[in-house]
Amino acid sequence: MEWYDLFQPSTEDGSALKREDHPIQVALRRQEPSYRSLVFQGLDGVRRRIRGTAFPILGQCRRHLGAAGFFWEDPE
Repeated sequence: MEWYDLFQPSTEDGSALKREDHPIQVALRRQEPSYRSLVFQGLDGVRRRIRGTAFPILGQCRRHLGAAGFFWEDPE
């Protein structure tokens, strides 16, 4: 089982977030920066709001090398 399926992120309104809309996937596939607020339910059953941003990593001649993302828990 993949971590994505285990923690199934959702949007703030409660609808499931598609894999292709996850910030890292946007940065990898579309090669553009992405920001999103996600909601995860942890193994302890507590729902947590996570904010994340991801951006593509480009090398020489704008060669796509991958993506990096930063995620943090929103204390609200």
